[in-house]
Amino acid sequence: MTREGRRAARLAAASAATFLIWMGIWQGIATPPGTIRPAFAVAMLWVPILPALPMIFLGSRRAATWCSLIGVFYFGFAVMELVANPAAYAWAAAAMLLCLLMIGLQLRLVRLGPKRRG
Repeated sequence: MTREGRRAARLAAASAATFLIWMGIWQGIATPPGTIRPAFAVAMLWVPILPALPMIFLGSRRAATWCSLIGVFYFGFAVMELVANPAAYAWAAAAMLLCLLMIGLQLRLVRLGPKRRG
């Protein structure tokens, strides 16, 4: 992998980790303890992307493609929270921006990552 590809992989992994941390803090605070355990809500948010993080850091184009695809659903979730929950406006707006950044950096990794052999 080229130097630029390694840099893209590090940035993509950092953006996905930052997004997951932000979503974890937001949902950990926003989830009422009486309805569902906040730790369970956070774990369910992390399940789709967390296993792909090490592969993204290593520059896997498939993992970056998966992360960008799942990021679209997270973006939809943030848009719905932005519209439906005015109290969480700042949290949802920041989540939308982080999600767009994550998707963009994942797609950059897909473009610059190692090519498939065969």
